[in-house]
Amino acid sequence: MSAIEACRTEALGGHVAGCAKCGHSHIAYNSCKNRHCPKCQGPAARDWMPARAEDLLPVEYFHAVFTLPAEIAQIAYWIKKALYGRLFKASAETVMTISADPKRLGARVGVTSVLHTWGSALTHHPHMRLATFELIRRYLVHVLPDGFHRIRHYGLLACSTRKANIAKIRALLCVQHPEHAVVPEPVAEIIPLTLREPCPCCGGPMRIIEIFRRGQKPISRSPPRQQAA
Repeated sequence: MSAIEACRTEALGGHVAGCAKCGHSHIAYNSCKNRHCPKCQGPAARDWMPARAEDLLPVEYFHAVFTLPAEIAQIAYWIKKALYGRLFKASAETVMTISADPKRLGARVGVTSVLHTWGSALTHHPHMRLATFELIRRYLVHVLPDGFHRIRHYGLLACSTRKANIAKIRALLCVQHPEHAVVPEPVAEIIPLTLREPCPCCGGPMRIIEIFRRGQKPISRSPPRQQAA
């Protein structure tokens, strides 16, 4: 929790960027890169979708949801790693066993499982911001044990054999691997210390004019940049 609390604050250091055209400047603090931080994992989530798209085949896919009974879910407060691990295994074995049944599908399938520890009902629920302690307590309920993977692959999509299986299936279906467009090198690699985002005032290039370490304060008196929640 301490990493998330310090995320994008002066406690982690950062840099000051200035516009080479109009002189506008602002402070940008470093991120914590914690896997549970909602501010840091947004880009990772966006990158995950194109990566999974590379494995897609011209076949029908299904979305299944496995939910723990409330009585069993309470146990997760004390033994998250053991209970969530068994949920992954039981749900994957259920899908693959039923699919392999000749009376049903009679085939070997692939499964990508994603663990969710929160509800997804998008109902109208206006309410007051919680007390700090209670907010942190509820948030920590969803923090996973160290080294525990939230996303796992089974069957034809198991990580060790996924590429070979997908290539074999594409060959049997006579489909080619999707081609990818050539992505040009980002400007930041060509011009050192230049940010990709333009100046919010005039659109000019923003360049790093100062870097400060953890716990230090910038010499420049620039206002902090507005961070996305």
